[in-house]
Amino acid sequence: MKLVRHNGRSGYLKLRLLSSIGFQKESSKNQIAIMIKLLAILVPFVAIYWQDLDLVFREALFNDFMSYILVIPFLVGYIIYRKRKILKAISPLNGVEPKKTIWTGQIVVGITLLTISFLIYFFGSYTSQAFEYHLLSLPLFLAASVVLVFNLETLKALLFPIALLFFIQPYLIQLLNPFWSDLSWISSTAAYQVLSVIGIPVEFTTVLEVPTINVTTINGDVLPFTVGVASSGLNSFMGFTVFSIFVVYILREPLWKRITLMLTGYPLLLLLNTLRITIILSLAYQWGMAVAEAFHLTGGIVLIFIGTVVLLFIGEKIWKVKMYPNKFAPSNCTYCDQSFRNSYNFCMNCGKFLKSINHVINRSCAMKMAFLLVVVLLFILVHTPPIVLATSPTDIDLTQFSPDKYIELLPTIPDWDLQFLYRDNRVESILRQDAALMFAYASEDNGGNSSYAYVFVGVQISTGWHTWEGSLITWPTRYGRPTATVLDLRDVRILQDPALTGRFFAYQRPGSNRTEVVLYWGERVPFKIASVWDMRNVQISIISYTDELAISGLISSPNDLAGVEKLYLPFAQSIANYWQPIKASSLVTTLVSQDRDKILIPTCILLTGTNILYVLEKRREKRANTNAYKKLSEHDKRLINLVHETEKTTKPTLNAIASRYQNITTGTIDKEKLLQELVEAEKNGLIKSKIISLYDEPTLTWRTQIDFKKI
Repeated sequence: MKLVRHNGRSGYLKLRLLSSIGFQKESSKNQIAIMIKLLAILVPFVAIYWQDLDLVFREALFNDFMSYILVIPFLVGYIIYRKRKILKAISPLNGVEPKKTIWTGQIVVGITLLTISFLIYFFGSYTSQAFEYHLLSLPLFLAASVVLVFNLETLKALLFPIALLFFIQPYLIQLLNPFWSDLSWISSTAAYQVLSVIGIPVEFTTVLEVPTINVTTINGDVLPFTVGVASSGLNSFMGFTVFSIFVVYILREPLWKRITLMLTGYPLLLLLNTLRITIILSLAYQWGMAVAEAFHLTGGIVLIFIGTVVLLFIGEKIWKVKMYPNKFAPSNCTYCDQSFRNSYNFCMNCGKFLKSINHVINRSCAMKMAFLLVVVLLFILVHTPPIVLATSPTDIDLTQFSPDKYIELLPTIPDWDLQFLYRDNRVESILRQDAALMFAYASEDNGGNSSYAYVFVGVQISTGWHTWEGSLITWPTRYGRPTATVLDLRDVRILQDPALTGRFFAYQRPGSNRTEVVLYWGERVPFKIASVWDMRNVQISIISYTDELAISGLISSPNDLAGVEKLYLPFAQSIANYWQPIKASSLVTTLVSQDRDKILIPTCILLTGTNILYVLEKRREKRANTNAYKKLSEHDKRLINLVHETEKTTKPTLNAIASRYQNITTGTIDKEKLLQELVEAEKNGLIKSKIISLYDEPTLTWRTQIDFKKI
């Protein structure tokens, strides 16, 4: 305070001091506002999806078919970093729109996305694929949060990185399962031909209808190599797809070049996978399966890397594609300094971004964040775990699994005798499972004779997932592997609390007229592995042939699928309860789940009606703007036409609009006056200023809001 009493230099220092304090206060407020907005998105996101994310990244760590998921956060982070300038320019905008009778586009889009994500999450929780539905709703929830907390322009800038999150969906692999048979047969037969030509003793056969190559090593040992899902190239296919989409996105080339470049990669990937199988079997021939398996575990990542590099090399040589093409040299603009001194955030002439707007949390923003919080509480109230958690009924060590311990995995059911049948080592090898066990419940016939009725139960313990229909349903007659005939495929509720849903699947195998019915479900259970406990996925399957059940009198006929379901459910409930499921469902979840249809129909009607009203309102506005344009003077019409003609050929900055005017009239125009006229036209709704991304650089442009086709 003493500086105030002095003149000259002391007064200057006081002025600088106050200015610095004011700047720091503004900067501090801006950072606090940004932090609050980010927390308003991240905290609800983590609160709802932390279980799903924990599960998916655990799976990615231990399963090579999902390892590409570990890279997605880094790809998303890189894209956000590249877009940091455009985000800095548009994220503080409040998304102000002209007053109208219904909500703004920001609120309509935000509520629509939020509602759709909730419906997918809620209704998916009561299916046998709750985990997949949760992950499907995740990007939609994140997009809705970004719209409500920030604005529509921020969502547009982040649309691609948010869309990349759809690839953390493990179900995508299951969607591609019909292709893995093609890939395995093409790759294995091609590799077999190459190995035969180079003189390595190999024999081509099949195991469980999966192509297998037996190689005889130099020591005389015969080593089978089954080309299942892991070796077919399907896992590399998914990882390569993610990388190629990412590369195609960051390339600054015409769209047709980027798409054709991406499509070129898939034949290349098939060729490289054939080479990988050839190398694996060559290593097995020379040094044994241990060395070959080491290459097998890392070959997928190496395959993706080589494929991406070769693809970029081909693109550069054939399509002349460059990762970082030369940017246009920025023109010297004499208005940038003047715009900065006038406290403009953009240069009013060239549209260059000068400084960002401070983030503020006004009443409207606070209400949107409060609404998001209410919806999050609704998510949490109806929350169900992505996979039903249970406690292991035994403390057996998976590394020391023995037949006398197998029987502890299933309960004793009155009037049924539990028997262990066999352990399927081939399935364990192909699907990379810890255990694949088959049991049978046998019941003596009530007729007193010696015949028995059998209900088979399979228990598969692994870190991954496997579906029955994924293995049996394929495109017809491909490479001698026709599809199964599906008779019934639907979800069946096994337990109410916690909500446990199984998959009821009735089918006939290719070339057979016998109907086989399976009811299977999955649980996540801790198992002892050596000296530690780790989570494993347990798939329990109840299996029988309907003709055998009919002969035993348990169902009325081989076509009595309803009778099979009635027979299976008590078994499923006894087994599920034996695994001691953790009750995570709330009372609200239990009550609301009984009236799901009553929630769905009114919500869809209300949501559809709101969007229709919004579209009609936007059309009405455009018609009003068109009518207003017709009533303008010739001078004002020339201004609107000038902007329209400019935006058809280039980025309509103020400088570009002025240059267009000079090219048309061979005259000059006062840019200050032109700017004033554009601002006035924007107030009337005929023109709108818009921030666009030009090589990831924010640029201010002007766009018309008139339908010229109707003029």
